[in-house]
Amino acid sequence: MKYREWDEDELRSAVRAYVNLLYLPDERVKIADAIRRQRKRALAGRTENAVRKRLCNISYIRNVCGLRMVRGLPPLSHIGDYNEQRIMKLLDELNAPS
Repeated sequence: MKYREWDEDELRSAVRAYVNLLYLPDERVKIADAIRRQRKRALAGRTENAVRKRLCNISYIRNVCGLRMVRGLPPLSHIGDYNEQRIMKLLDELNAPS
């Protein structure tokens, strides 16, 4: 499958899913379930692996900023400056906890 840039709605959906995971107690964090729910909604055109990688990109940004990450989503760089800036803006807009 050819790479397709993530649009604003897809990125917002991924960031929202990540922020929601931050609010769950560790024992309730079900990353695979969260990914499946998001794929049924705004990310239906993305594979489960693509969504997981994007969530790991969000962990990378939070790690660089010294913020708490979702357990089970290790930081993954290779995000690109443009997407990094877009995700940072969305994290700020969605009031992601520190």
